[in-house]
Amino acid sequence: RGALAAFQSALTPLKNTDLFDVLSAQSADIEAFTATADSDAVAGSYEIEVQQLAKAEQLVSNAFVSGASSVVGDGTLTVTLGTTAFSVGIGAAANTLAEIRDAINTAGDNPGVRATLVYGQTGARLVLSSTATGASNSIRVSAAGGDGGLAQLTYAGGVSPNYTQNQAAQDAIVRISGVEKHSASNVISDAIDGVAITLKSADPGNTATLTIANDQDAVAANVRKFVTAYNAMRTKLDTLS
Repeated sequence: RGALAAFQSALTPLKNTDLFDVLSAQSADIEAFTATADSDAVAGSYEIEVQQLAKAEQLVSNAFVSGASSVVGDGTLTVTLGTTAFSVGIGAAANTLAEIRDAINTAGDNPGVRATLVYGQTGARLVLSSTATGASNSIRVSAAGGDGGLAQLTYAGGVSPNYTQNQAAQDAIVRISGVEKHSASNVISDAIDGVAITLKSADPGNTATLTIANDQDAVAANVRKFVTAYNAMRTKLDTLS
């Protein structure tokens, strides 16, 4: 019974003709990009040039000389990521740099801005990092009310007296067979039918070939399963008979 069940399990996939149409996606430079193909893909080859990767914005504040315990100010701090904003109330009893960091990180409606402190020779700095890549996912910070101290943490974009932009939010740019494609993510699944391309590193001016072809290894593996299960069943039948 076990041998028959194993044979049936190996035989069932072979009844589906789609099994023999499995495609693989091969990158000639896996340091630059990798790819996968599904049933909507068709065989072909494409020259891929990764001009730049999608990146998330990161802001580094000015130094606060008293470190994490530096008193910044109270009021309402509003942080915006792309088009989504959330606000945190900073009370007079919890207005240090560390407490502001914690208020940002624990906000229930925070869409993906992470705050941390980096400690250097001149004090502690508040670092705001986006978890979302893409040019549209920039960070903005505004303050209202309170004693005005939170103005030290505001950011309206570009050059700022309060922050250094350590990394700008940017889209990935890739050229596929000469066609330029921009993406907020480094995983691009809407450029070639049935193909998802994962960008790994930028290499402007250089191309690598992406080849979509029949995956003979996958077909052979399923046929081998059939052969193994059939032989096992025959051996068991011979023994029993």
